[in-house]
Amino acid sequence: MHMAALLRLHQHEFLLQVMVANIRCGEILNDQLRALQEDQAWTSLVEAAQQHLLPDFGVQASNLLESCLSGKASMWMSASHTTRC
Repeated sequence: MHMAALLRLHQHEFLLQVMVANIRCGEILNDQLRALQEDQAWTSLVEAAQQHLLPDFGVQASNLLESCLSGKASMWMSASHTTRC
């Protein structure tokens, strides 16, 4: 096979991997957002914030987000060693 053709083939394979990774990362993000919106602790925090001022809202929200995202970090890492979000 001619070298230029071989390089084009590798470029197409790489672009396909990037496209698949982008799609999968979008799916993971949507799953995470849906899970967060359904999380009882998150919905309770949002409801409380809508009713009155919460001095530590930022800390609580940050902790919930960190917990939610760290739970999926291992899934992201094991999903693929070559394509990452």
